[in-house]
Amino acid sequence: MLSYIEDVGLRAFDHLKHLVLNIGPRGATTKGEKEAATYIERILRASGLAVWTQEFPSLSSLSYSYILIYLLCIVGIGLCFLNITIGPVIIITTYAFYILEHIFLFPIITQLLSLSLGSRSKNIVGLLKSDEVPRIKVVFIAHYDTAKASSIFRPEKVKNLRSIAKSCFASFTLLTVLAVINVFIEAYALSILIVFAAIPIYIDLYELIERELRHNYVVGANDNASGIAVLLALAEYLGRSKPIDSEIWFVATGAKEVNMLGIINFVEKYRDILSSAHIINFDSLGKGELYYIICEGLLKKHCLGEGALKEAADKVGREIGIRSQEYQLLPTDTSILLKNGYEALTLMGLGEHGIPVDYHWYTDTLMDIKINNLRKAIEFAVAIVDELRTISEVRY
Repeated sequence: MLSYIEDVGLRAFDHLKHLVLNIGPRGATTKGEKEAATYIERILRASGLAVWTQEFPSLSSLSYSYILIYLLCIVGIGLCFLNITIGPVIIITTYAFYILEHIFLFPIITQLLSLSLGSRSKNIVGLLKSDEVPRIKVVFIAHYDTAKASSIFRPEKVKNLRSIAKSCFASFTLLTVLAVINVFIEAYALSILIVFAAIPIYIDLYELIERELRHNYVVGANDNASGIAVLLALAEYLGRSKPIDSEIWFVATGAKEVNMLGIINFVEKYRDILSSAHIINFDSLGKGELYYIICEGLLKKHCLGEGALKEAADKVGREIGIRSQEYQLLPTDTSILLKNGYEALTLMGLGEHGIPVDYHWYTDTLMDIKINNLRKAIEFAVAIVDELRTISEVRY
């Protein structure tokens, strides 16, 4: 096993270098994302898979949705201050949209803006089926777009990301409570409280606007060229070895950094496939220490329940030295899958404070990429397929 892991690991690194050096930043709907999609599709086809794409509308950045929500909220605050009745209604409405987007992962504003103002992104789907009736169904996922940098992701500030997000949520919640009270009690002091309760929102809005005006897309060697590189190397290896009794899907999602529009569109179309599948998401695994994530979510937690995938991951993890962990930052594609009740986990590399190394910052280059992480990720994935097959044979 070790010899093939060495070879496939090096092949994964070749894919990673191509994405980073030859294509570069891959922001949603940009030329870079389109070039990456073409490359991914070509590699999957060359691996002997049936391949097709799934296009969908997308914005180029998730910032626009929150900028709109915050601006409308500030309009509501101003109207409250002027004792105009509709002010509290606007605040309450924008809070509802904020909760849907940020907490419940139902990005209705992002989707509406994408339909009206966006361009096109796509998922690339590859399918490998054995000649026998499949006993297990496994779906490997990785996103190939990259995020824009932002000052809140500066290496010296990123450790505060959780507290920043929580303070903004608390601020918006308090603001909404005060707005509800303001519906029944119109008082100058209450209007002043509403203005000051929204201070974290003003700060977040400034950060988002600055992000769009001053910052560019990162090259994304770790997040997530590393995940796509592992996905492609796995497709090449399994395409040659053709595992028996198995149906294996390879899904490269676009626009993950725009409120996960890629996986949301994939779920909408392939619910029946996912309902009987074991799903592994590769995200930011080229740096830091590898973990398989069993719970994730910044404000609302989504967890993998007991089942064949967790049983297989626990066993394989013990054997090759990958531990389980919870992840408490911005959602991954797996968050959408877990929210919908599917059996999924993320394989991810974490650094200090449980944060991916070089998270959404310009330092996310080839520097410090660990080829051994790519090898271990591939070993983990192949072993999971074998273990799931064994579990299936025992149970059925």
